[in-house]
Amino acid sequence: MKIVLFTATGAENLGDELITLCEIQRFLLMDNNTQITLFSHDINRTKRFLLSQKLSLEQVTIQEYFPNGFRTHPIRNIWLFWQTLLSIKKADHVYIGGGGLLYSKNEEWKSPLFLWSLRSRIARFFWKPLTYLSLGVTATIDELKPFASSLFSWAEITVRDQESQSLLHELGYQSRVQRDPVFDFFPHEKSHTPQQKTIGLALRAGFLDNSVVSDIVRWLLQKNYDVLLLPHSLHPTDESAHDGYYLQQFLFPGVRIAQSIEQTLESYPSCDAIIGMRLHSIILSLVYDIPLVAVSYGKKTQSILEQNGIEYLNPKTVTAPEILALLDKKTQKIW
Repeated sequence: MKIVLFTATGAENLGDELITLCEIQRFLLMDNNTQITLFSHDINRTKRFLLSQKLSLEQVTIQEYFPNGFRTHPIRNIWLFWQTLLSIKKADHVYIGGGGLLYSKNEEWKSPLFLWSLRSRIARFFWKPLTYLSLGVTATIDELKPFASSLFSWAEITVRDQESQSLLHELGYQSRVQRDPVFDFFPHEKSHTPQQKTIGLALRAGFLDNSVVSDIVRWLLQKNYDVLLLPHSLHPTDESAHDGYYLQQFLFPGVRIAQSIEQTLESYPSCDAIIGMRLHSIILSLVYDIPLVAVSYGKKTQSILEQNGIEYLNPKTVTAPEILALLDKKTQKIW
């Protein structure tokens, strides 16, 4: 069995790398003779993460996405496009996802919707079965309409939340809800330090007021907690998607911060509680059974929290005392 797998790997996002890892493991578990061609935004970054999780790449070929710097390297991009065509032509099945791949960005022909519809059309041209895996859809109906037929008319569709399912249903396409692949992540062994409780903070910029986060961190330090900042995204080119830049402003004396997405993942087993708003911080807290104070910044986090019966706070209105009170409520039964 030869498959092509398109994910968002290679952009230093922990959630996307875990999705890729879990999907590859699932494919190999279903058929250990499967040969996987994986497309990546950066081959070296993808290899680094997968190897850090002890995944053998013997049956995985990693190729670079088209386009990549088309205006400065047009000849190279023609070769990348040709490689994409050949890989899909040779495949028995094409998979896209999971994660929030269908979003809108005003970059003309480089928009994500255009590029995914292009890859879908190539699969259709070669009569290849196409499946979307646990897809998250954040583009609007109007943004999706011009691409809907080329994206979905040839495909089996699974989505990760009911919001995405309802949106596709409104466009006339049936889908079924399938949980995020990271729920299948096999956790590392927990390692708590009995002398000092560790609180992990997995936050993203633009939602919680900075003064609220500062008050939380200072209070935790005053109570002698070990405070660990957990960046989930260290995007190489988009500073607004780089959690490290945002979290550095809360690096008060005594606060630690993970230096890579691998370190962030490795840190979860040592955390006694998580204050999290990143989608995959929520999922990892569930996987590791770590008490979670959840702050929901959007529909995708709200959906997964409600599916799992977890109370959550609104970043627009919440105060530091409210977050700390919920932290105390979540932990007092087990500490």
